[in-house]
Amino acid sequence: MDPNNFTEIGNDNFDIKKEFYKYFFYWKYFLLTIVFCLFIAFFFLKYSSNIYETTAKIKILDKKDSALEMPTSLDLFSSSKINLENEKELIVSYPILKKVVEKLNLNLSVFLQADIKTTLITPDSYPFVIKSKIKKQDIIESEYKVVLKEEGLQIIDYQNEDSVYLFKDFTTTKIKHDLPFNIYNVNKDKIDLEPYLLRYQTFDQKIKELKKEIVLTQIGKESDILSINFNTTNTRYAQSIINELIDTYDQDGIIDRQLIHKRTIDFVDSRYN
Repeated sequence: MDPNNFTEIGNDNFDIKKEFYKYFFYWKYFLLTIVFCLFIAFFFLKYSSNIYETTAKIKILDKKDSALEMPTSLDLFSSSKINLENEKELIVSYPILKKVVEKLNLNLSVFLQADIKTTLITPDSYPFVIKSKIKKQDIIESEYKVVLKEEGLQIIDYQNEDSVYLFKDFTTTKIKHDLPFNIYNVNKDKIDLEPYLLRYQTFDQKIKELKKEIVLTQIGKESDILSINFNTTNTRYAQSIINELIDTYDQDGIIDRQLIHKRTIDFVDSRYN
């Protein structure tokens, strides 16, 4: 290595002031970037829907606990042999979720439709009463816009070339129409506010949606407790679904245990007859 070169590098000092003015020349671009990022953050927080997590925990009972057979010595000293993976699949199975959808009428969803943000609302927040006219098995995917105006109840059918219906008495029950639902008992205090979006989904569509949204996790490696998590924009909506899901799963288990008991009793009776 050349000693002269080494001495020259060692004496090369970093000029902070020079570097500062070098980048300060672009201060307008830095300021513009910061303002732009703050605007995007404000826009996102103002118009994006809040996501809430709703959680419930259930204990999975071993079917042997309710069976008529006596426990053996191995059962007394062994840990639970419940297959939680099977139970998780059962909880979000098609038959269970279909019963939940039927009981809560989840084929129909109603949204408050603002200029940018669309918010899911529950039946207790509807400004009207809505009743479906078609059978649940005949439901197809469709959307309708409901607007409460001074001149009456306006409904736009997006599936039928955006056909517009106007019901001057604020009820659809007095005029013959081909809409798949009826609306009545309109709260006229909500006139000239945001419109409402009515969305129909088939059983398959709604069940697939719920299957993605409901998350089941085991609490601990040796635990027989499952946590049910549901993230959505409306906590009441999530709570009603989780509660109904637990009730339906519990009823399904009761029916299974009743069948086991009946078969056991029938078997014993057949041995003594």
